[in-house]
Amino acid sequence: MHPSIWQATAQKLDLPALRSDMTVDTVIVGGGMTGLTTAMKLSGAGSSKNIYIATGFAADGLTWGALAGTVIADEILGKPDESAAQYRPTRIDPGKSAKKFVSESANVAKEYAVGYLGSTPELNEAGDIAIGDGRVVKIDGERVAVRRDAQNTLRAVSAVCTHMRCIVGWNGAEQTWDCRCHGSRFSADGVVIEGPALEALKGVALPPAPS
Repeated sequence: MHPSIWQATAQKLDLPALRSDMTVDTVIVGGGMTGLTTAMKLSGAGSSKNIYIATGFAADGLTWGALAGTVIADEILGKPDESAAQYRPTRIDPGKSAKKFVSESANVAKEYAVGYLGSTPELNEAGDIAIGDGRVVKIDGERVAVRRDAQNTLRAVSAVCTHMRCIVGWNGAEQTWDCRCHGSRFSADGVVIEGPALEALKGVALPPAPS
């Protein structure tokens, strides 16, 4: 499996594991299920006064994560921050957001249905895949993302997005495999370019061409 760009380039921190309970004044947790679960458990234990959560970065964590750190630091220090009110979760009006939520949910459901229930040709029925082109096909019942590289060689990776298992599609303009459900993007070889997916698409060995 190919590591993602972040896994391959990020600085690895050698931090000791937390093996026992500890008492602190303030807890800051990141987003995602791990962070939200931690916050919920702390809140359930009666420790909700000084818990700060930063989430909802929409794949732009380098920008919004840095901003969140600034806003949270100012709040802890008691310093006024003009940005704080703009990014509080309570600023959102559920009634105004409902239409967008329903629309996005319907699109995800549609893409799941198209990916798994739509017509997908077998590899030998897919016709000639041109150089620089890609297509999702079925091999032994599994959906596989197949492309033809500049050397006229077919390359294949799993067509199942590693985020929430939607089926990716070929983006000929960018030469990438893109997930239409939540926006993850992968290189032609399956390496993560943009999340929310963290893991690369698995490589697939193509069956030998019939003689």
